[in-house]
Amino acid sequence: MKTGMKIFWTLFTGILSVAFLLQYASHRERTPNGFTRTVLKKNIEPLAIKNLGTRSCYIIGISVDRVYLGDHSQSGRILELSYNVDKVDTSWLSLSDSIRFGWGAATIYKHGDRFYLAEGVTPNIFAFSQADKKGIALSSKQCHFNLIIPLDSMFVFRTYDTIMHRNYLAVARYGQEAISRPTLLKDQQDGVFSTDGMLLFDSLTERLIYVYYYRNQLISFDKNLKNELYGKTIDTITHSKIEIHAVKSEHSIKFSAPPLKVNKRACASNGMLFVYSGLRGDNEKGKLAFNSSPIDIYRVNDFKYLGSFYVPNYDGNGIGDMAVWNDKLVALRGREMSVYNLHLSPLIGR
Repeated sequence: MKTGMKIFWTLFTGILSVAFLLQYASHRERTPNGFTRTVLKKNIEPLAIKNLGTRSCYIIGISVDRVYLGDHSQSGRILELSYNVDKVDTSWLSLSDSIRFGWGAATIYKHGDRFYLAEGVTPNIFAFSQADKKGIALSSKQCHFNLIIPLDSMFVFRTYDTIMHRNYLAVARYGQEAISRPTLLKDQQDGVFSTDGMLLFDSLTERLIYVYYYRNQLISFDKNLKNELYGKTIDTITHSKIEIHAVKSEHSIKFSAPPLKVNKRACASNGMLFVYSGLRGDNEKGKLAFNSSPIDIYRVNDFKYLGSFYVPNYDGNGIGDMAVWNDKLVALRGREMSVYNLHLSPLIGR
């Protein structure tokens, strides 16, 4: 008798759970977000897929025929692949043991023909003409940073003001003092989470772009943090939907609830900004809405919306990192790296 009741309640609970999930999915699909997407036709074509065997990879950079990946679990490691991913070459950026370097916070960047190994804790920036060669120390004048774009003669970075408790942007030439623009990032609820986002560089326009995570605002500016331009993504979230609380015992601030991430990932290339949006448009239904990652395209010089395309999710995973070079899109999803041909020529000049 007891066994029969257990089976009954197990089945009953399972049916209720399925019914709840179906109702929740239906509710999500009916709930409007106040915007629609213009879907570009025949815009993306799968080219190659590679199982990387790890989720810890990120994109260092891509070029006309190569993809360069870093590995957060092995900070100095570089994986180099062609677009058809038939072969993986491994190289390393290494430093002398005598150098005080925060390997756990290190990230590799690529600008032009050089690799940069940087971490903002100690802080340090090293330039390498190529992998497996000796790096050149570039003085950062004790500019601590949590985001950085290393360029040929200077670096643009985001840092934290310990007195005002807020993020701000700054620029410095190697070996010189930094020039800051504290008001470029706009606070909302706080100076940390509400200003969090991604710092990008578009080599065609030579402009930097800051994409906020939790609201629809965009900022573009030159390498001196001047001539700024403000824009918005197509969604309607102008104010960050975040809940935070102070943890006095840890002297820190944390999220009280999961935040609404409006812009999940972004990259810039050829005068265009590509944003992986976390929100569904009102004209998106069914599998398209929940089994794909929507990429919205904007023009860098005025943030005009140009259209959208979709990247299928892999094993339930959306895009973890992405990069675009001319007609190629590289996307990391879970353990997989995918390469796509993009047909975006109709957008050029729009």
